[in-house]
Formats: sequence, structure tokens, C-alpha cells
Amino acid sequence: MTWQIAVVLAVLAGTLVCLGREWLQAELVVFAAAGILLAAGILDTPQILSVFSNEGAITVICMFILAVGLEKTGAIDQAARLLSRWAGGASARFLSGLLISATAISAFLPNTAVVLIFLPVVLGFCRGESLPPSRFLMPLSYAAMLGGCCTLIGTSTTLLVNGVAVKQGQAPFGMFEVAPVGVFLALAGLCYLLVAARFWIPDRESFLAVADQIKVREYLTEAVIVAGSPLVGKRLRETPLAKLADVRIIEIARGGEPLLEPIDSILFAQGDRLLIKTVVASVTKIQALSGIEITPNVDLRLQTIRTAPAVLVEGVVAPRSGLIGQTVRLVNFRQRYNVLILAVHRQGENIRDAFEDVKLRFGDVLLMEGTQEAVARITQDPDFLMLTDVSGHRRRLDKAPMAMGIVAGMVLLSTLGVFPIVALAFLACLSMLLTGCLQPREAYRSVQWDTILLIFGMLALGEAFEKTGAARWLVGSTLSSTEGLSPAVALAAFYLVTNVLTALLSNNAVGILMTPVAIQAAQALGVDVRPFLVAAIMAASLDFSTPIGYQTNMIIYSAGGYRFSDFMKVGGPLNLLLWIAASLLIPVFFPFHR
Repeated sequence: MTWQIAVVLAVLAGTLVCLGREWLQAELVVFAAAGILLAAGILDTPQILSVFSNEGAITVICMFILAVGLEKTGAIDQAARLLSRWAGGASARFLSGLLISATAISAFLPNTAVVLIFLPVVLGFCRGESLPPSRFLMPLSYAAMLGGCCTLIGTSTTLLVNGVAVKQGQAPFGMFEVAPVGVFLALAGLCYLLVAARFWIPDRESFLAVADQIKVREYLTEAVIVAGSPLVGKRLRETPLAKLADVRIIEIARGGEPLLEPIDSILFAQGDRLLIKTVVASVTKIQALSGIEITPNVDLRLQTIRTAPAVLVEGVVAPRSGLIGQTVRLVNFRQRYNVLILAVHRQGENIRDAFEDVKLRFGDVLLMEGTQEAVARITQDPDFLMLTDVSGHRRRLDKAPMAMGIVAGMVLLSTLGVFPIVALAFLACLSMLLTGCLQPREAYRSVQWDTILLIFGMLALGEAFEKTGAARWLVGSTLSSTEGLSPAVALAAFYLVTNVLTALLSNNAVGILMTPVAIQAAQALGVDVRPFLVAAIMAASLDFSTPIGYQTNMIIYSAGGYRFSDFMKVGGPLNLLLWIAASLLIPVFFPFHR
């Protein structure tokens, strides 16, 4: 134990506590830790800069871009629609097709993208068949996680473990090198899910129930304040409009431009056009008021719009959203997005009252309504991950074969070893842009920069962990207290510890952290490093017991109306099953002695 090792372990412990308790944003925590190590002289500037060239992190960025390219062209969306039509109304057939499709596609696309593509399909099926989406969303997330472990590019964890290992002198993984273990684990997991979905996954109330309660026949229409109106010079709360229970003003336009101030603070003026949400019966109440007329009845040479049904949509607060930590009232949501929030869903609870003062978090589901145009705009906003398929959301369907061909070419060339995966991923992104499958602005927005910054920060910690010998000291201390430990038992113990850490932190952070430990453990035991690296990949990618360990679980957490205990009940036994299976399978396909 040296002072450098002590500092690294102390900084690491503090980082894990801060990440676990979410005291600060994760990327700020890890960068602060890297700054402390830099100031202490444990890391130098070249070492800090070197993490930004890590092959695994660069490949993860490219995979984000490729996934959005496939999404914008509707390539995978078409497969999802075919699944829904094939299943008809049979829930068992739909679940089986969903699990197989999500697992297969996730082997070549980021898990998060696959879950987001299938979410509207699952919710639409559940609406049509009057089924709770909780029966399908947890299996969808779990299947995407299982599929990601079958290839090098299926999950960011595999790419990062590979990148760290290569930097420490290990041979890079091939495209399908982990497939023998990953496919067996995926099959075991799918069989379990088919049983669990029927007997153990609970039926939970989701936003579907809230939407059905709220979605009466409400309409958006326009009214205008006429000359001599008693409303002129008054605020909304000072007028009879505020007393109409079924009437809400969504927007006030003056001189053809919407006013951006909070509606409650605007003084009405002659000629103001009000965009109103109401039920048909309340239209006569508005017409009965003095000084305001429904637009078609007014001859003011104003452009009129026809009365149109309000569009109801659901969206998840994205992981990098600027809304996190803000309240609906504080961000002036109605004027900013031109939509109304009707309710907020969080951790199994539907919040209908006083939600305007609730601070938003990643994973919160918002029930929103507005015009078709406003909803189409918010669909493109990176602050949200939409759960509802909006008909106005256009796809470049003619580019779908091109996009799929680009990704297939990348996989084929990587399998043949023509170029390193990072080079092929970069060339594939460039091809997406040059062929028009993806626009540059869409590529910029597609990257989850908070995740990338977290990865870079954790890579800096991993660098210090290896440079100071902290990983070697930790492994040596552990092995000295368990003399005579066989490699198989050590592998099983390593998998279990890594898996438990993932449940408390995140897959990428744990994968980066445990890779040096895996290498040191194998070298201390005098065995091949490969089995321990595969164990790090599987254990850090396959935690199902909490919604914290993997981003897809956070997305479906609120969307499905789940409780935290639901993940423990369904995911805990699956963790145990895969731990036993991996401990037995890894030494078979990756022997300790070659």
C-alpha cells in the first residue's frame, strides 16, 4: 500500500458513494475525481488527454449515430410493424415475437435505441387489446440487454471493456468472439422471460389508464377578442373565461405571432387570438360571453383554422434533457413547447395534481396534448424520448435499404478483420451522412453526451487504478485471504461482485472499473485473461434486479408503471440463473489454460 494507492482508493470510494446517492450529475462526479487525481500528481496531462482517444468510447459515439440513422430511415421500425401485424391479437405470439426480434436486433444496435423503437409498438398493441403494458415492457428491456451481449457492438460495455483491455496490451475481441457465451445466456434468459411474463410480472396501472380517463372528446379551436370587449386590458384570472371548468387557453397570438410570456400575466388586447382547448358543449359557453367570439363567426379578415381534435402523446424525460431538475412551472412549459402537460408518471405513481411544482427527473413520463404541429415539433426535441408514434413524424423510407446495407457492411468487414471496428464504425457514420440517411444536425443530437462524458471520466479513474497498482493491490489482498482458490471459483466470485456493483451504479462505469481488476486477477492466478474479461462484459451488462443498472430499465420503469420491487422479484432470479450459467459456460468456451 502506497500513498498513491490510498488516494486512488479514497477517490474511488467517494466517487462510488456520490454516484450511488446521486448527489451530483454523474459526469460531474467522475470529472471532479479525475481533477483531484490530476492535482495530486497521480495522473499527468498526457494521461488525461489519452482517455479521449479511447477506441471503445469513440466506437460508442459512432453507434449512437448509426442507431439514429436506422431510426430516421424507418429501417427497424418496419420490422416492428411487421411484428405487430404478424401477432394479430394473440398476446403470447406477440410476446414471443417481441423477445426474439428485440434480442436479435440488439446484437447489432445499442439496447436503448431498440427499446425506444419498440416502445410505441408495444403500447399500441396494449391499447388495441386492452392489456397492461407492464406485461411486455420489462421483457422488452431484458431481451434487449440479453441480445447486446452476443456481439462486440451490441452493448457499449463490451466496446469499453475491449478498449481498456487493448490499451493494456490484450488482443482485441472479434465481432462474434463472445457469441458462444452470449447466445447461450440469451436463450436461457428468453426461456425464463416467457415463464416469468406469465406468472411473475405484475399488471400495473400505467399512463394508458390515465390517458383513457382524460381523453374525452376535447377540441382545439380559436376565438378572438372583438372591438369594445370588456376583456381588453384584463388578465385571464380577471375574466369569466377563468371560471369555465372545461376551457383552457393554450396560446395567445397577437399580430400573427404567439406571445411567449406566461398566459396568466398577459393583458388582453383587441384582436388577440386565443387557442382554446375545450369540449364541444363548452363552445356555446364561450359564445355567450361578451366581447369574445369563436373565429369563424368574426369578420376581421383573420386567417381562421378549423376546429381540430387535440393530440394526446406520452414522452419520457431523456437522460440528457435540460428539463431535469426543473419544474413545469419554472420552464414555462406551455409557452416553450406549445403543449399542455396533463399528468406526470413516476415510479409507479400517476401524479395528476400539483405536478407543475414537481422537479422533473430522467425517466419521468409526461402525458401531453397539443396541436398536430406542436406534437410533431416536440417529437424532434432531444429533451424527450417519445412513447407515442406520431403520424406527422416523417421517415426517409426510401433510404432504409441503404442504411441497413451500411450497418450490414460494417458488421461483415469487422468479422473478416478488414479494418478495426472503430475505423469501420467511423466510415459507416460518414456513409450515413453522405447518402442522406442522416442529417449532420441529427447526428450531433443523437449522441448521449452525458453518457460519453461519464465514460471519459471513468476511463481516467481506470487509468489511475492501473498506473498506481491499486488494481494489483486489491486483487492481491483478496487472493491472499483466499489461498487455494481455484480459477473457476475466482471467476464466479468476480462475476458476482461485478454484477452487484452494476446494480448499484451503471454498466459502463463498472465495466471500465473492473477490466483492470479482471486482468490483474487472471495474472495473479497464472491463467489466461480472456475468461475474466468475458465475465466482466457479461456481469456488467446483465443486471436485471434494479432499474438503476441499465438505461433501458429506467426508460420502461415509469412507462410500465413498475415498482422498484418488481425488478427485484423478476430480475433477481434471472441474475442468479445467468450467474450460474456464465460461471459454467465461460471456462468451456474460454479455457483458463490454452
